[in-house]
Amino acid sequence: MRLSENQKKALRKRFLELVFEKKTAFIKHLADEFNISRQMASRYLSSLVKEGLVKRDGRGRGTSYRLVEVEHSYSGPAGELDENRVWLSEIKPHLERYELPQNVMDICHYGTTEMLNNIYEHAAAQKYYGKVSVNALTVTILVIDDGIGIFRKIKEEFDLAEPRDAIIELSKGKLTTDERHHTGEGIFFASRMMDAFIILSGKLSFQTWRGEDWLLESSKRIEGTAIKMEINRDSDRTEWVDKMIKRAQTT
Repeated sequence: MRLSENQKKALRKRFLELVFEKKTAFIKHLADEFNISRQMASRYLSSLVKEGLVKRDGRGRGTSYRLVEVEHSYSGPAGELDENRVWLSEIKPHLERYELPQNVMDICHYGTTEMLNNIYEHAAAQKYYGKVSVNALTVTILVIDDGIGIFRKIKEEFDLAEPRDAIIELSKGKLTTDERHHTGEGIFFASRMMDAFIILSGKLSFQTWRGEDWLLESSKRIEGTAIKMEINRDSDRTEWVDKMIKRAQTT
């Protein structure tokens, strides 16, 4: 069976998605979904391995597959943190090699610099650590600090009853009626721009996934704050980017 170019692109993307999601028996799944033989599906998978997009681990029945991640890490003292310098020297050069759409670059720029700025301005941290990872489907940005913890900081800044209330306020996006209290604004907008957004601090976790917000609690405590942001490489999202551009033009 011969596939059209559009079918080939759809098959390729679906393969990558199933590998990313760590699905089992995806050769059979893809063969059934695209009405092709398992042999043809296997050949497509082998081509992705040869291209360096997918990594094969193990042999025989123990074989597993994963997307190849290209990572870049950076760190430094929080007191000397300059978010624009970090973006220009550590993150932008790593992303530019992938020829990402401009809206995706804008989202990564906004999310990264806002999270780093929060560390410098609010975290009372000694150190920061970051990592940007790119695979065939997504860009993932990780920002960590060893400071006071974002939920505790918002609780104290806004005189809330408990850190849990900070997450509720974050999800509303209304923490910035006072310029002195701008903790949280960048976080809210970044959470709406990204395909996935996770904050871990203390025993609490705030997660945004496909437009839905989740509050989770863990038995393990995380000191400081860890933020993970993920955006699809082919995302066509521009709504929140446009909102931030308009906001910048009026302030």
